[in-house]
Amino acid sequence: MIKLSARISMLLSTLLFISALLVLLIVWVSTFRFVTEQLDRKLEVGLNVLEQALTDREQMLVNSAQVLTSDFAFRGTVATNDRETIGSVLNNHGERINADLMAILNLEGAVTVSVGSDVTQISTSFIEDAVEKVMWQGSTSGFVSINGRLYQVVLVSVNAPRPIAVALLGFQLDKALAQQLKMTTGLEISFVVNNEKTNDVLSTLGDIEYSWLESTLELTTWHIPYVRTGKYTSTELSLKSTETSRIGVFLSESLDEIYQEFDYLQLKILVVSLVIIPFALFLAFLFSRNITRPIERLVDAAKFISAGEFKSEIKTSTQTQEISDLENAFGSMQKALLVREERITHQASHDQITGLLNRDAIICEAQVRLDSNTEGFRLVGFCLINIGQINAVFGPTVADDYLCKIGQELTGHYACVARISGGRFFCIPERLMSASEINDQCELITSNIEESDLNMNADVRAGFVEPSSDLRDAAHMVSRLHITLDGSETEGRVVAEYEQGQEQAYAARLTLVENLRLLLNNDPGSELQMYYQPKMHLGTGEVTRMEALIRWFDKDGKFIPPDEFIPLAEQSGLINDLTEWVIEDVVRQLKNWKQDGHKFCVAINLSAQDIGRPDMRPFIHSCLEKYGVSPGELILEVTESELMRQPEQAIALLREFREEGFSIAIDDFGTGYSSLAQLKNMPVTELKIDREFVMKLTDDNDDKIIVKSTIELAHRFGLEVVAEGVEDQGALDLLSDLNCEWAQGYFISRPMAAHALQEWLQETEHVKRA
Repeated sequence: MIKLSARISMLLSTLLFISALLVLLIVWVSTFRFVTEQLDRKLEVGLNVLEQALTDREQMLVNSAQVLTSDFAFRGTVATNDRETIGSVLNNHGERINADLMAILNLEGAVTVSVGSDVTQISTSFIEDAVEKVMWQGSTSGFVSINGRLYQVVLVSVNAPRPIAVALLGFQLDKALAQQLKMTTGLEISFVVNNEKTNDVLSTLGDIEYSWLESTLELTTWHIPYVRTGKYTSTELSLKSTETSRIGVFLSESLDEIYQEFDYLQLKILVVSLVIIPFALFLAFLFSRNITRPIERLVDAAKFISAGEFKSEIKTSTQTQEISDLENAFGSMQKALLVREERITHQASHDQITGLLNRDAIICEAQVRLDSNTEGFRLVGFCLINIGQINAVFGPTVADDYLCKIGQELTGHYACVARISGGRFFCIPERLMSASEINDQCELITSNIEESDLNMNADVRAGFVEPSSDLRDAAHMVSRLHITLDGSETEGRVVAEYEQGQEQAYAARLTLVENLRLLLNNDPGSELQMYYQPKMHLGTGEVTRMEALIRWFDKDGKFIPPDEFIPLAEQSGLINDLTEWVIEDVVRQLKNWKQDGHKFCVAINLSAQDIGRPDMRPFIHSCLEKYGVSPGELILEVTESELMRQPEQAIALLREFREEGFSIAIDDFGTGYSSLAQLKNMPVTELKIDREFVMKLTDDNDDKIIVKSTIELAHRFGLEVVAEGVEDQGALDLLSDLNCEWAQGYFISRPMAAHALQEWLQETEHVKRA
């Protein structure tokens, strides 16, 4: 028989054992519930952090794309459809921002130019939907799969000022990004592309199958102590999902790792419980106090972080090393996220080169003043016109240094200064500044640049825009300031003020440039025609020379004056194509005249851009060889002002033309800045006296003196003289008396088409047979 004491001892032992088991069971259940809640919160926090990181990344990509598309030179390049230049700009910009693919799409979604990964592999439906959103919103983004690789892409419209194309930038979601997101969230990251053809997974866990990942979504977190299962539990962030495809990000946490500490803790509790229950209960109390509460505080802190509150202090008041380490880790993560957010925010509102505000920031500042009706508010812009030349001659480092100096100079005089693009700076003055004060600012910037060691001439222009009743918002005001600066550049004004109607005129010029570009790329002869104005020899009365003049009659028959579209062609880079078409058409006509038995010498006007082209001479020679025309049948006319832009380069090229048998004429002589020394070195054969000195020749004694002196000067240099603008018989007789060789003007004949010229020559009997 068992003694009572034994029974009591056995009962106590049993109670002790049962108590220990109950303690272990309670601890086990509590641990499971606690870990489950913590795991759910961690996955939730990780999901929120991941979504914020992808959102910040998307905004950064949109900002990078807008930097590219806001560049006026880039918009002009896209407008001209110069694929090679567009590709070069895309490639350079892509290298700066580490983009994996870049492309320009037309407004129908077709790829015009692409750099990097194969853009054509992107779903057509995605491209069409994205382009439609860009037309409404200005930009959009999304995630696509190309050859099993996942990309984050942004699309931004290219405006000039209306949308003319769509820029697409893409960045691969690669293993480096996954590792970065893992460090940010503390969870394993897996990018998944699942469709009918492939199940591609890129994960920080290594090579894993999609089916395994999918199974972890529904995996229970029930855990047997001390058993290592190698299982993970996951949550998913869907990036794109359709009936046939699925793109997403899995966030995974190892159950073994999260339970490892608790398994060890249970072992200690078991040992202690078997020794003494009260002591175990005491330890459990201490454990609860020192572990649960700090973790709950850390969970609360994680919630603040997931909500974007990075500045709240994390303090758990714990002496447990693990919790202290976890607290420090949370603090470090919080500081890193704060620094990253501040950096992204700064980059979104500041120019990377000068550190000044950017376009979006100056628009916000201007909008505040517009909304508050700030008295005397106006927007002032400065533009270093030749920043491209500085960059080309001295390199981008020197050009960036000049931009920084200009920014520093303007910062000392204006409340807000922003660099918009290229050499353009927009400012908001603290008070109402007059046009003369703005002009003084231009002169100061110019002198600071020209007094530097580089000996570089600076061309600084300015403009300003004031609020008006028809102004929509600050962005509209910025657009008008761009138009004003463009006007100051083309019209040669140092300081320009926006005028009503200038915006509509700017849009009309862009339309005219676009129509001319399309015409030159397709069938120029359908609307462009060459007219010829005869030149009469005053000694013989014969017409053997003429000047080729281009005429544009649009598809509706409307005449577009040359002085309207030729300057636009020079500014937009179309003048080279236009000149080549003129040269070939004139040379072809010379061949036709020779076949009809007429031999003429035709003058063709060359612009400053034509003179600076190294391929101009080879092109002219190829045309002459193609149609069997000799160099002596062409006269190359260059205006005096254009010749003086780069006299050394121009004179060298014209000397080569002269040695090859071409005649060279200086057009509009007397209106430019040529000196007698320069005239002596010019390889020219004739001077053309500007019509301003000839039209009133019989009535104005000053004009008579100028014309007579010019003719005598030309003869001393062995040059022939052509007088333009002959309007009456008196002027013709006077020019003959002054020994002028050639006359040209409406009194002799207006410019006419080639077929009309032959009829005119037959009627007036001024035909000279070959």
